[in-house]
Amino acid sequence: MQVSDKRWKAAQFAERLWWKNYLRKKSANDYLAWKRAYWERLVRSLPEWAADRPGLDILDAGSGPAGIFIYYRKARVTAVDPLLAAYEKLPHFSPSAYPHVAFQSQRLENYRASEAFDLIFCINAINHVQDMQQVLAGLHASLRPGGKLVISSDVHRHGALRKIFRLIPGDLLHPHQMDEKDFRNALLSAGFRIREAKPLGRQAIFSYLLLVADK
Repeated sequence: MQVSDKRWKAAQFAERLWWKNYLRKKSANDYLAWKRAYWERLVRSLPEWAADRPGLDILDAGSGPAGIFIYYRKARVTAVDPLLAAYEKLPHFSPSAYPHVAFQSQRLENYRASEAFDLIFCINAINHVQDMQQVLAGLHASLRPGGKLVISSDVHRHGALRKIFRLIPGDLLHPHQMDEKDFRNALLSAGFRIREAKPLGRQAIFSYLLLVADK
């Protein structure tokens, strides 16, 4: 699944504005404390293989300014996001505060790991990319055999609205409009095996779904 260059660039522009407006009135310390607690709850909901420990190699794909990299302290973490330079203008993101994290400012379509990861997180990011299948193929190649992919996305609850949103950008931040079947099929087409599904929330139009997969 690939969207036009124009639609993707518009989504990236909207993403930068969204973060700027969303964080403008939030204390950096309070926001980061809240986000660390959120990530801690997520990791605790996963099996032992997700626990923070030395020797664990993690990729935070589409990290945003306060991705799961802020939770892990013992593991080696790589955080990739095309908007890292924009995030550095915010007081909520300071790369020097995370010396254990290797930050890479690039599109996920272009990212190629030099070594395989034990664990890849792609949290609420896959529907922001331009070429989803290219990104998923890259994540699959970056995961060691037996490693885990933890990936989440908003998914449409109603097929008619999904079709409308694909034609008209009613959800500008997310260039990809998927239902659960689309989401699952995208992972399967990239070679992943889906092991678990966790519903994380539900609203009128979207559900928020987390999938755990391996290769």
